[in-house]
Amino acid sequence: MFREGGSVIRPNITSWKPGDRVMGEERKILRKPAVIGRVGLSAATIYRLEKGGLFPQRVRLGGNSCGWFLDEISAWLRAKADDRNGG
Repeated sequence: MFREGGSVIRPNITSWKPGDRVMGEERKILRKPAVIGRVGLSAATIYRLEKGGLFPQRVRLGGNSCGWFLDEISAWLRAKADDRNGG
């Protein structure tokens, strides 16, 4: 989820199934340490943005495990860069 033109975009991940592809590649999942390293935010900030609809939603992997789709994190970062550049 990210803002585009003032509205929140919510990717539809409920329809995703194993083997689905984004631009010809299987969707990859990043675990929390990789997401924190990629976006440069703390876990608490990521959680707060996610709850506010300003960050991609995590995917439950089972038990206490979760991750985020790489393509959604990349889109969020691109939107941030576009905002910085006057978008």
